[in-house]
Amino acid sequence: ARYRDLLKRVVYGCVPADTRIVTLGPEGSKRIDEVGPGDWTWAWNGRQYEPARIIAAKAVGQKPCVRVTLTQRGWRKPKSFVASVDHQCLLRDGTYRKAGELKLNDRLMPFSRHPGGAGARYRTPSNVTPIILTW
Repeated sequence: ARYRDLLKRVVYGCVPADTRIVTLGPEGSKRIDEVGPGDWTWAWNGRQYEPARIIAAKAVGQKPCVRVTLTQRGWRKPKSFVASVDHQCLLRDGTYRKAGELKLNDRLMPFSRHPGGAGARYRTPSNVTPIILTW
């Protein structure tokens, strides 16, 4: 059962190797190709983002990619990221859609590293389920 639970936490899908991801270390973020076992990042647990310890990270090769462009009121200019067409994007309703299947006006879940709200402090717990990253 533990192996099946762990497979649910594998982060499949890909982003380019130079994509920066938020980490819990003093640097605040790292290129995904520099992240390795023992590093901490954030993972969605079905209700909110929570700290997650990376136990493995693996390059999976070249894949077809799309650029996802995000807009929001108050932003001076749109933001974007590149992901493989099979990268699972978390929508605001808690469901996932592959990056290659996103449609105009799909709403992605915003990332907040403070589960208690802006300014909240969050300690890294010792009993968090580990994750495996792929890029």
